[in-house]
Amino acid sequence: MKQLLTIVLILSFNLSYSQITNKIGKVETLKIYGNSKVEIGQIIIIENTKYKLYLAGYESKRDSSGNYLTTYLFTNKENTTIYNVELDVEFNQPVIDANCKFMTGMISSGLNDSKTLYSATSNQILSKYFSISVISKAPLISKFRGVDGKLF
Repeated sequence: MKQLLTIVLILSFNLSYSQITNKIGKVETLKIYGNSKVEIGQIIIIENTKYKLYLAGYESKRDSSGNYLTTYLFTNKENTTIYNVELDVEFNQPVIDANCKFMTGMISSGLNDSKTLYSATSNQILSKYFSISVISKAPLISKFRGVDGKLF
């Protein structure tokens, strides 16, 4: 009788455990176009995940040395502090440098070894806007993770 009870308990636990799943929402890609309808990037959106950050602007210009200075402007549409921000910007080619301006509470930021991914992590963002500036040899196409959409 004890064996039968033990078997029933084990089976019921295994059946209920197998029904628990780690569901990641559907992934969508939102293409971003700049001047002259040229694609400048994509926002990777994961269904049911809200970051409260939006890409609010974009500017790319060539400087006198021939390098491109690209600035991405981000905003919080809500007038509240955003907590636990993890933002990744992946570039289609290696960049020379990238940095974040006006992100308060920044824990870490920087380029990976191949200089194709810039990551910024912050425990809170108090300012309404912040930007990421990138220097590259050619125009960039970027993928953004940690952003809900675009406002332009």
